Amino acid sequence: MSVADRWDGLSYLSYRSARIRYTRVRVPTTSSTIPPATEAIPTIGDSGIVFSCSAVAVIGPMSSTFSRFVYVIPPSTSATIPNTISSTPMSFTSSSGAPVVHESRQMRFFIASPRADAAVRLVCFPHAGGTASSYAGWTRALEQAPVEVVAAQLPGRDSRSGETPCTDLDRIVDGFADLIARRDGKPFALFGHSLGALIAFELARRLRERGIAGLTHLFVSGAFAPQLTREETPLRFIEGDAAFLEAVASKYGGVPKIVLEQADLRASIVPALRADITLSDTYEYRVAAPLDCPITAYAGAADPIVSAERLARWREQTIADFSSRLFDGHHFYLNREREALLGDITRRLLR
Repeated sequence: MSVADRWDGLSYLSYRSARIRYTRVRVPTTSSTIPPATEAIPTIGDSGIVFSCSAVAVIGPMSSTFSRFVYVIPPSTSATIPNTISSTPMSFTSSSGAPVVHESRQMRFFIASPRADAAVRLVCFPHAGGTASSYAGWTRALEQAPVEVVAAQLPGRDSRSGETPCTDLDRIVDGFADLIARRDGKPFALFGHSLGALIAFELARRLRERGIAGLTHLFVSGAFAPQLTREETPLRFIEGDAAFLEAVASKYGGVPKIVLEQADLRASIVPALRADITLSDTYEYRVAAPLDCPITAYAGAADPIVSAERLARWREQTIADFSSRLFDGHHFYLNREREALLGDITRRLLR
């Protein structure tokens, strides 16, 4: 059992694509003293929906009328995203090995661990409400493989929480296409989960329209084929943060209990999440020729949204090889099945 499991998903309090340390202690409700006790935790991405939290101290759920859990994030150990945004051709490399950020039209790629020796890049797009930090664990898990993980960051979350989230899919896709056009020529693959799968798919199409080569594989996860009718009830019109998050939790899962209970935490994630849900609710498939790169589609066997039959319909979107695979779990199966998922991805990338 992981630390995140034992702490009920409160690894959500870590943020910005790096390992963070924080304190978890039980103290009397009347006490202002916090004993020292720290433990390194996995970064975000081990659970479902993620959000940023810049607070130094967060009061956890009451465990009884006599005690409480206090979570303290020491400012000195908080991870940071570089302030410098690179406008150079996207080599994704750094002589110091320090994280690199590239930006276009408010869309960013974040590379936590640049790999000049990588044979291929895996460009990853998060689920609705997700951040680049969702893939921080992938960087560490693939450090022995010749794969560089590149994570997409949309506005309105993490260090960009002051920006207005984007609800224009074309603008998002164009921004990321601009960034890929600057790359240094190294081959790359796209991976997207849930909403991220739609973004990755539309980006693959946009790259083809622009004549930008280099895409070797499209990996889609937790999403049925885009040409199929969306049968679920739209969520974007639900009023009130609490009701909206309850609906998202009921449909997708992955919303920590503490977020549902704490108004300030709800307020910190709802704007970006609602914008992303709007992107999903309003997505309109446009008929076009199939892609010429292989597509691999993944889902949880118990995902109530993505059946095996609807997942397999991705086959119609490529004239190249296609395969699909189900893992144990629900919509966010990829958290517990990360090792098996990454093993499958790397085998396909490097064969």
